[in-house]
Amino acid sequence: MTQSSLVLDSLPMDKNSALYQSVRSHYLFSGLDEEDFERLAAEMKVVDLDQGEVLFHRGDPADSFYYVDTGLVELSLIAATGDKKTLEVVNPGRTFGEAVTFMREVKFPVTAEGLQQSKLCEIPNRAFLDMLRTNRDACMRLLADLSRHLHARVREIENLSVQNARHRLSSYLIDHITDARDGDQATARLSCRVMSSHRGCRSSPRRCPGCCAASRTKASSRSRIASYSSTALPGCGLTTNE
Repeated sequence: MTQSSLVLDSLPMDKNSALYQSVRSHYLFSGLDEEDFERLAAEMKVVDLDQGEVLFHRGDPADSFYYVDTGLVELSLIAATGDKKTLEVVNPGRTFGEAVTFMREVKFPVTAEGLQQSKLCEIPNRAFLDMLRTNRDACMRLLADLSRHLHARVREIENLSVQNARHRLSSYLIDHITDARDGDQATARLSCRVMSSHRGCRSSPRRCPGCCAASRTKASSRSRIASYSSTALPGCGLTTNE
């Protein structure tokens, strides 16, 4: 499903909903006074995205950016060889696509797909730009957001250039810890496809037992990685380290 067809299924955001309050608390909007935010929120839409459903493809017109309320959204590129590269997995409470608003060619540079059943808030670029022209604080918050994305991309380039597959996976898991229990170990859950992309595996996840076995792993604050499976992970040069 493309972005244009999703618009037909989107609904205006209810001011009394939990989603409204969640978007309101995001730092891109928390500095706005109530009148400015209400005017912007009147233009926002709620979008439900199924697991495996494509929100937009690379090259589609970028008329909006998105806030993730629940679920996970994968941003990816397809190489000329047909291989998929996962650039980022967007977690709840974060936005994506806002930088495209300022590009000369206003088209999405990546493909966005639901990794889980997700609820998004669609924010029109036009309404957001109108607000930025009259709100200096909102401009500074957006610059901070873009700087964060730039820093993340520079760090990813460094990881790809210097680190091997094992270290890339370690860094990625530590960045995506979701459940820290005793301060020493934490849990991160990712799909096989995301794992294989960040490990630098050229095989499809189905053909690489290492990627499937590592799709449910533990990562500690000491950068150790241990699979719940006791099987070694030779497919991508990574073995379990208890």
